[in-house]
Amino acid sequence: MSIVSVSALNTVLITATLDLLETFFPPTAFTTATVAASYVTVMGLTYASVFEMLAQAKLEGKDKETIEKFLQNAFREKFAKYASTNVRSREALALIGEIYKNEN
Repeated sequence: MSIVSVSALNTVLITATLDLLETFFPPTAFTTATVAASYVTVMGLTYASVFEMLAQAKLEGKDKETIEKFLQNAFREKFAKYASTNVRSREALALIGEIYKNEN
């Protein structure tokens, strides 16, 4: 199973679980929104960072397997870095954006 399909499966499972909770416990809508915002932010930061690494990498002339391994390792590294990101408000999201811009 590829990294993308694992991410997609996680998205479906998290969404289904949170939708089920929201059905029985309406106040969980805030939790659902927080989880969704955090997930989208983590994936966005991860992909942006991986593409930046890809743009800077000297992969011209490398075989397909080397490039795939580079992308897998870069994705794992960056996902681990951003996985603990938690978006609880618009202000928190703006702060995360500023930190990301200043890192790069």
